[in-house]
Amino acid sequence: MNKQLRAAVVALAALGLAPAANATVVEGIQLSSGDWFDHFEGESTSTGAGQIDLFTFNLDVASSFTTALLTSVANPKQDLEFESVDLDGVHFFTITNGFLSKAELNPVALAAGDHVLRVKYSSTAAKVTYAGDITINPVEVPAPTSWAVMFAGIGGLGFTMRRRMQTAKTTRVAFA
Repeated sequence: MNKQLRAAVVALAALGLAPAANATVVEGIQLSSGDWFDHFEGESTSTGAGQIDLFTFNLDVASSFTTALLTSVANPKQDLEFESVDLDGVHFFTITNGFLSKAELNPVALAAGDHVLRVKYSSTAAKVTYAGDITINPVEVPAPTSWAVMFAGIGGLGFTMRRRMQTAKTTRVAFA
């Protein structure tokens, strides 16, 4: 019994001393079909550096440009500073820390499928929040009828040009 009690105390102590690997996602990114904008939020669970939030989302179509902006406003007792922010493991973000900490996504094209936004930050207190907005601009794909009209127009131009060339060959000009 004594060994089990020691093992439990050691396990709890190790758990308590471990850094916060994943903080709290208050509101995740939820982009449903045809919804190209969403607001999301995260919150620190403890103080210190290396806190990480993961936001996952799925796109059903490719995007021409995707933008995101994360912000956190400091007050005298609480501050949150972004250490790194990446999208699918690539650092497309410009980070500015201070009274207004922000991470801004440089416009990037995304393929359809699953994506992960990873936010790593440090906090001077627990329960410090940050918020973000993500905007997706879907790639415009012409409808099949648009393609049909375009090809009909190109075919009509070709037919007209060919007919004019044949007419020009058979026409004779006579001067008086």
